[in-house]
Amino acid sequence: MPDLARDEATALLADAVSLWRLSPGTANEVIDAAVQCLVAEVDSPTLRELAGASPRDSQFVLEPLIEDTLQELGMQDVLAVNAQRGAFAAVLHRFKRNEFSARELVRWAHTNIGHDGDARCQVFVDLDDMYDTVDYSDYGTEDLDRWTAEEADAYLEARPSPGRTTVWRTPPTPTAVICGPMRRRRRFELRISPGGRTLSPRSWDDVWGSLPELGVPWRNVSFESNYVRDQVLKAWGKHPDAPAG
Repeated sequence: MPDLARDEATALLADAVSLWRLSPGTANEVIDAAVQCLVAEVDSPTLRELAGASPRDSQFVLEPLIEDTLQELGMQDVLAVNAQRGAFAAVLHRFKRNEFSARELVRWAHTNIGHDGDARCQVFVDLDDMYDTVDYSDYGTEDLDRWTAEEADAYLEARPSPGRTTVWRTPPTPTAVICGPMRRRRRFELRISPGGRTLSPRSWDDVWGSLPELGVPWRNVSFESNYVRDQVLKAWGKHPDAPAG
């Protein structure tokens, strides 16, 4: 059996144990991985016992079997890693094998680690929040998928986070767009982003008077199109602070 197959089998066993440490209620994956190790000609006395164990066995039975197996295989370092980091690395390996989508990966992080968990994992917890609010943001799902993949590579390679959640932790400055067509009584739609709030001003005074409450700088007002700009100037007249386009 090639060494690569044996290495893959022991890596899967390490991941299964890492996940079991975070959620020790079930050992199915650990036992299955032990069986795969035997198939790959990885062998030890306790590994054989573990492969033949039942997931319904008591934790008092399974835990020493798992610990002794790792010791015999020279894999005791698996137990020395922070439990949350070890389990998350195992999930990242599955993500890299396309067994998890980017969305599923960050949802797992949010559910199993959470905002109070390991600090290095927080970027993935934040990414889950970003997916939840993507409809109100100036980035899309494709951006989040790419950023998640970049963060995953950095984590597995022990590099610092690229900081992709900075865009979320520092919310964009609100903007307002004057949209057509003109409605009754010279009203146009004023669309605020992010958030999607709309107003129906009928004069420049209405626009400028609403901006402070909305947190929109006057420089962040624009027209939907040149056609709308021409309609607004015809209906409301010129104004020294009117947007150029």
